Amino acid sequence: MKKIVILITVCLLFVVACGSDKVLDKEAINNKELLTQLISQDKKAVYNKLADPDTDFEEKKELLKQLQQIESVDVTLIFLLAMQGKFGEMLKYYANQIYFEQLEARNLFIFSRLLKNLVTNNLLLEEKGGDISFSPQYALLLHIVDAVNPLEKKKIEIAELLKLNVKFGRLVLLTLAFEGEQKEFFYHQLKKELFHKTNTEDVIVVQVIQQVLNEKYIFDFVVENLDNFVAILDGENVYALAKSIMQRDIRKFNEVRMKFIPKLQNKVYRTVLNEVLDYVTVDSINSPDLVKLLLKPLAAEWTPQDVKVIAHWVSNKTELTLLAICAGSEEPEVISTALGFLLLKYTYLTKDIAHIMSWIKKKRFDLNKTSLASACKLSLSKVWTPLELNEIIDNLEVLDDAKRMLVGLLDSNNPDLVLVLLQRYYLATSNEKLIEFLKHENPEMRVLAVKGLADSGDFVVKRALSKALMREKDEEVLKVYRELDDFK
Repeated sequence: MKKIVILITVCLLFVVACGSDKVLDKEAINNKELLTQLISQDKKAVYNKLADPDTDFEEKKELLKQLQQIESVDVTLIFLLAMQGKFGEMLKYYANQIYFEQLEARNLFIFSRLLKNLVTNNLLLEEKGGDISFSPQYALLLHIVDAVNPLEKKKIEIAELLKLNVKFGRLVLLTLAFEGEQKEFFYHQLKKELFHKTNTEDVIVVQVIQQVLNEKYIFDFVVENLDNFVAILDGENVYALAKSIMQRDIRKFNEVRMKFIPKLQNKVYRTVLNEVLDYVTVDSINSPDLVKLLLKPLAAEWTPQDVKVIAHWVSNKTELTLLAICAGSEEPEVISTALGFLLLKYTYLTKDIAHIMSWIKKKRFDLNKTSLASACKLSLSKVWTPLELNEIIDNLEVLDDAKRMLVGLLDSNNPDLVLVLLQRYYLATSNEKLIEFLKHENPEMRVLAVKGLADSGDFVVKRALSKALMREKDEEVLKVYRELDDFK
């Protein structure tokens, strides 16, 4: 009896959805052709072909593929029948598969994931072991997402879904509110549901996110699918999402914290904060405000006051964060505040940073915003590609005394930076330093060292070249030696 009631509900929902005036009598409701009654005459031939047991399985698959390209209520009905197993168990599996593909083609990735979870776990059924496709909520779900279903009818169906299961209804609205062509419609419906207002224009996205995550049912789904939500939300709303998760469950936030970092648009912030947040999260249960502050660039630039808070954070990651601010910020006052704290330091994390900070201290009042940012970027050289390093160096080379500072970085422990510098300055590098590079593991470095020493008449240099030549096995390096008069 319970199953009959469920099926009656499904049918009546689709009668309303299709705008049909036909009323199904009791005999029709108890018949296997329940939903078939609602299929238009022009699609009946396709239905009959699918229902015919003599139709080859591959032909049925091809028919469903063709239907996948058509947007109509009839197609939704046929797919529902197929997913209920009306045309056989094998086609039931295939119908679900291509229906999910269709959803993803419409950029409904999170909704597709939700639907897969429902199908896999029969989450909408009160009794275990049943078939979810016979659930009235599932039928409503397929029709609500149907692209050709009029919006006014969707409003009625959304209200019905919320009446059947308010938590699930809200979760459905959330998944549809940020993706797909009709996201604005679903977002508006979600705001109305959460805030019970006729005019919801004053309700901002952040409030919606915070409100909807108050329900554990939704919170768990969002955390499980966090990659998808981070991908489709803008930076401000990703920040709101991060704060909401942190506020609700700081331990759960610690498990997923790194998933927010890729959304940072600023490369230096993204790279440095990836390291910093990985470190700070160990004690973030005791310092959630600091974690929130570190994630703030998702939504907005740090302020001078924010920089002061970061500067007073006792950690060896403070220096990296301040350098990232100097290198990545567009606000002069913010940069000046961060730099002020950096220049007060007597020791630094690396010799590269110490070397560059010493140069900045001497040249501070001669540096414009671009030069200063470039110097700070160079102190974080591992952030950048060789091409980007060359662009940074180009910005510094125009300054007096910059070349000497740059050559001094040939002692860096970043091989990419050393190679870029040696390519530019091998003729300006001391013989002593070039002799060291004759033993470098990178043959390109050895080539540059040989070229830099080629014109030296110094006996020490010639002896070093002779010894290096005896060790050399790389053909490209040997080729450079053969070009030298002393080794022809």
